[in-house]
Amino acid sequence: MKNAYLQILLTLNGTSKHVRNYRGIYMKILVTGGFGYIGAVMIQKLAEHGIKSIVYDKGLFCNDFITEQVGSIPSKVIYKEINDISVDDLNGVDAVFHLAAISNDPCAELSVEDTMRVNVNGTIAVANACIKAGIPLYYASTASVYGQKEWACVTEDEPQLNPQSTYGRSKVKAEEALLELSYNNPGFNPIIFRQSTVYGYSPRMRYDLVVNTFFKDAMLYKQIHVFGGGEVFRPLVSVDDIANAYITAIQIQKDLKRPEIINLVHENYYILSLAFLVQDLLYTNHNIKAEVIIDRTQSKDSRNYAISDVKACNLGIYCPISIEYALDNMMYHWQQGHCADFDNPIYYNHRYTKLLQQIQQYIKNIPAWETIP
Repeated sequence: MKNAYLQILLTLNGTSKHVRNYRGIYMKILVTGGFGYIGAVMIQKLAEHGIKSIVYDKGLFCNDFITEQVGSIPSKVIYKEINDISVDDLNGVDAVFHLAAISNDPCAELSVEDTMRVNVNGTIAVANACIKAGIPLYYASTASVYGQKEWACVTEDEPQLNPQSTYGRSKVKAEEALLELSYNNPGFNPIIFRQSTVYGYSPRMRYDLVVNTFFKDAMLYKQIHVFGGGEVFRPLVSVDDIANAYITAIQIQKDLKRPEIINLVHENYYILSLAFLVQDLLYTNHNIKAEVIIDRTQSKDSRNYAISDVKACNLGIYCPISIEYALDNMMYHWQQGHCADFDNPIYYNHRYTKLLQQIQQYIKNIPAWETIP
């Protein structure tokens, strides 16, 4: 473990010296979705590197804990719909990290129209604002665009993307829109990160991601549930490594002559093997016993792919943070009482979004106050 911590420390320190004096000034980054799962970690990492942040967020997943943990970090918070972003919002901003999206497959299926409006049209709106402001854009896409690529470790040059869901298709369309905007606007060269399934602790915690779900199930039920037999491959990456990758990319972007698409992955895992790995680590490191329960009923999730990190490594972007480190960190925060109320719907994107929709519909059906006796 000491070597792993040392490697992480060196990675962080190596990043910091590159970004502090980029353009000869301390930077200011606007982070869309800055109070989201990745965004809450991102603004912490930016602060650690002496980089100021502005959060642009609709605020759907904000709660007292998020405000307490990271609310004081950004120099400014803009609560707006992503489609309403304008060049005025980028005043004094040096770059945009565009994380905001309707995220994960079940959420995206709640409304295909809204998913395309936010994930595609919203991304175009952000890109156009960046073009007008003359600043770079770093975009959070997903490795889900690859969909099904059995027996191949796919690279960014894969010509046949095969998304299996509305979410994946929305990200493909957003990528295509960015590449077209780059072609029509010389000098606008966005970096597109195809991010693996993410794991690890965040102040805006999620327990609907595979590693985090295994941790939650082990702690709550003393069981780890594997659906569809777990007979698929999935690339995984730490939320901290994603944040570090964006910061490292600041130095890369200024030398770009064209847009870049970059896979972000720590390692590709066979899901069933991953379940047994989590079981072993929780028992060995924390004396948590959990039984692996395998449901061989066919899963609705048909994704099955592994991705290459060769390009990222060649660019100096590394994702070294292990499943073991992430589990230890989640355990530490659980012991501190952070995000320990596992049944809270705010930790599950689909459940929470559906709850908000139900509340919204309920409010619409309430008569005006003056008509209530």
